[in-house]
Amino acid sequence: MRRAGIKAGGKIGVVGLGGLGSMAVKFGKAFGAHVTVFTTSSSKVELAKSIGADHVAVISPGAPAATSPPVRGLQFILDTASATHDLNPYLTSLGVGGRLVLVGLPETPHPPIKPGLLVSGGRSVYGSYIGGIPETQEMLDFCGVHQISCEAELIAAKDVETAFAKLKKNEGRGRFVIDMNTLKDFYELQ
Repeated sequence: MRRAGIKAGGKIGVVGLGGLGSMAVKFGKAFGAHVTVFTTSSSKVELAKSIGADHVAVISPGAPAATSPPVRGLQFILDTASATHDLNPYLTSLGVGGRLVLVGLPETPHPPIKPGLLVSGGRSVYGSYIGGIPETQEMLDFCGVHQISCEAELIAAKDVETAFAKLKKNEGRGRFVIDMNTLKDFYELQ
């Protein structure tokens, strides 16, 4: 968001509301942006709003991202989804010069992008990975100033399979964090 020049009054979107997505919403709000969350799970609408989303667009897989109500004119979309999905509908939500940034890593490639969606609005798609030590420190300092923390659910080691099942059903709330104090009990059960 910093690289994209997001400032107060900017309009951004976040695809996916897991661990990265929930942090993206919080960062967007701290930058002063209007944040739209795109999710395929209607059960995540209240979570999105509770952490600061201004608008939530629930979309069916394969349906246009710009449905109910239409989302247009975003300057930046951070795509945190790790499942393979069509990027073209999100490109239609971007305004002129908008950027779609991929940080989710699906196992299989996304469907092809329609070149006309890039050319017609001067839009771009690129990826981003973790920054170096200076960028990480800047992010941590920003989190401290703006009191940003992650959404996490503490689980016992024995509940890892249950957590994976929740992830597959898109039922996770942020990150699952294993309580390391439960590892000994877990290994004794094996």
